[in-house]
Amino acid sequence: MNLLIQLFVVLLTVSGAIAIYMFLRAAGKAVKYLVVNSILGLATIGLLNLLGFVSIPLNLFTILVVALGGLWGVILLIIAFFILV
Repeated sequence: MNLLIQLFVVLLTVSGAIAIYMFLRAAGKAVKYLVVNSILGLATIGLLNLLGFVSIPLNLFTILVVALGGLWGVILLIIAFFILV
């Protein structure tokens, strides 16, 4: 192989590895934020049900809304609960 082609392949490989590293590093921060937000949301909905402030049934739909939405999902469920009741 030509030296210029070899140099290009090495440069492309290194830049690709750096790009993948930077993407995974940024994605790790986003995943960490989502996990913490989901745990806070689930703890909040459980605490609100336990203390008797609201009686939102814990089923698959509500758990998914809270797990995906976090605290915003809890607020959405509380608003929907008071509108429907």
